[in-house]
Amino acid sequence: MTTLTIRRVESDTLDEMAFLSLPHAIYPPEYWTEDASEIQTLIAGTHPISSRHEFEAWVAYKGDEIVLRAALTWPHADDTCVYLGYFESLYNDFELFQAFMNHLDQVAKSRGAQRMIGPVQASFWVSYRMLLSGYEDTPFTGEPYNPPYYPVLWEAVGFELTERYLSNFFKRIEAVGPHQRLSKRYQQFLDKGLTFKDAKAKEWEAILPQVFQLLSELYKGFPLFEAITYVEFKQIFKDYQQILDFTMVKLAYDQARLVGFVITVPDYGNLVYGSFNLLTLLRILRIRHKAERYTVMYLGVDEDYLGLGSALTHLVYQAIEKRSAYAVAGMIHHTKVTKNYLPDMQTKQHHYGIFERTLL
Repeated sequence: MTTLTIRRVESDTLDEMAFLSLPHAIYPPEYWTEDASEIQTLIAGTHPISSRHEFEAWVAYKGDEIVLRAALTWPHADDTCVYLGYFESLYNDFELFQAFMNHLDQVAKSRGAQRMIGPVQASFWVSYRMLLSGYEDTPFTGEPYNPPYYPVLWEAVGFELTERYLSNFFKRIEAVGPHQRLSKRYQQFLDKGLTFKDAKAKEWEAILPQVFQLLSELYKGFPLFEAITYVEFKQIFKDYQQILDFTMVKLAYDQARLVGFVITVPDYGNLVYGSFNLLTLLRILRIRHKAERYTVMYLGVDEDYLGLGSALTHLVYQAIEKRSAYAVAGMIHHTKVTKNYLPDMQTKQHHYGIFERTLL
């Protein structure tokens, strides 16, 4: 019989320190993909979306060693489910995991939850998805990472894979001329009177509300999506401007109305997680000036402008071609047509998933 000491984490305690330190015992530094300060705000209840959820962090010790951690989140918008996130297990040990999950199940059911969904780090707007392939690669900016035994453990206790995502990796785009299908789409929308431009740092405050409005409308049908206010959105992404290369943020307008955008960022690896000290900022600036790889983070198009995504991709393609760089289109839902962009340029894929189980 496995004996674990399981405790709920409170702010500014040794348990919180243990919760934050566990990934450091599992991964080499280049694989750390979380912001400790963000987790602390969730535990303290001061995160921009804390009013929309009930968040509890849990740790499990075997003797004096922390071996497991996770967080349970009850979204106010759906009182039938609970999210399981920030999961880490030091060992590939089913008996330990089962004991931990038995405890979390009881906590979840005591609050009326009927379903458990994960991994979800508190919200759609924070982080979600589990890596299912590509474990040999260090994560790109925004990509989750976990050991390959995590999905095995989850499925062993009854989790079922319910949603799939993928990232497409592309070969180096060099001076090979325009991609005919993309450039044709671009010209079609120019002929219809649309205008395209790069975002500018001095205009970002004015552009961001338009991006938020369009993004919220487009993403409302996505799994786990929840509506938030612009104020909350701005607080969550307040540091995003520091990592943007605005020449890689492409906007499409029909007269004065934003109808499409694509946000591509240099691949900083995991430099963007946590506080920005001087050395980190210098490294970010160097990569932003000339990156080896770019990550397409967000692509949004008004549903009345079918094909506009290809036109915007044409502009990104051109920009990356000028830099002779690589590209990755990050974490696309398996039902979206964007997963089929540039199949002739793809070199490999990473896959991700969301799992769900019924609480009996």
